[in-house]
Amino acid sequence: MPDETRATRPMPRRMETGWQAWLATVGYIASHFSPDALLKIEAAPGEESPLAWSATISWGSTLERVLDCAALSAALDSLWGEVTRSHRIFETLEDAARSPAGYDDGEWFDLPTQDILHRLTWSLHNLFKGDEWRLVIVYHPTEVAELRVQTRVLAPVKGVQVGGRGASLLNATRDLFRNLAARYDDHSET
Repeated sequence: MPDETRATRPMPRRMETGWQAWLATVGYIASHFSPDALLKIEAAPGEESPLAWSATISWGSTLERVLDCAALSAALDSLWGEVTRSHRIFETLEDAARSPAGYDDGEWFDLPTQDILHRLTWSLHNLFKGDEWRLVIVYHPTEVAELRVQTRVLAPVKGVQVGGRGASLLNATRDLFRNLAARYDDHSET
């Protein structure tokens, strides 16, 4: 009986965080399906919880969305569930190993990013108590690193529309926080 040897490549390592896996997935979609692929996340005051998170992925004429999740991790996880129900994204098992699947609640973001997201949403909740507001985060895998992540706070009642951008979610959120600081001071006394 001949001894068969198969050459196998090692599977790529799973991305460290679910957010990194989403970024890799959106990049994969942009390079394999449509260069206009983007991931959009929104947070706003919730009816049944302090925050309601929504997440959308789009490319070409495709749009998948989940609405009103109590946690950002739940929105991102549910969005991947919607994508996999309707689409076959990855061509190989090696590619699929980097998908945003199987991450626990505490594995979606590194600690600095998780911390600034928490501080930002808490600040917005306190700043615009009782008023309508929305936090929007958009990721688009572009070659210009500083434009990859766009953030924006919209609070129409207070006339606030402030944005930030950066190569990473952490950088874009820090930029948004800096740009929002003057507005926060203006409205914190009202």
